[in-house]
Amino acid sequence: MKNIIFSFLLVLISFNGYSQTTKVLNENKEEEFIRYDATGLIYYKDELYTGFYEKYHENGQPYEKGSYKNGQKDGVWEEYHMNGQLSRKGSYINGKKNGVWEGYHENGQLKEKGPYLNWTPNGVWERY
Repeated sequence: MKNIIFSFLLVLISFNGYSQTTKVLNENKEEEFIRYDATGLIYYKDELYTGFYEKYHENGQPYEKGSYKNGQKDGVWEEYHMNGQLSRKGSYINGKKNGVWEGYHENGQLKEKGPYLNWTPNGVWERY
């Protein structure tokens, strides 16, 4: 039943022409437009995006940084609080969180640390 509801919602979103465009800066600091589809994959010039990605808060501070491979997050990613302090850091493999992730308070102190396996928390988590 859940699969049927999920499939219906996915089709409904597709019919609504769901597409989000984000302006980001590439390695050369030139503006590029990247489009997201309903499945979460990202495209640049109608091809699955592979490369570095940066996105910023409205105040100019970094929001997130990392790399994409074939339209999915892959490798080390960092997310930031609006004050510029690191918020989260960890790795993705084929678009899924894998390995140890760390979360930080706005003052930069470690908040939590623990492993993910295929996007699911897995194992012992430490909270501070």
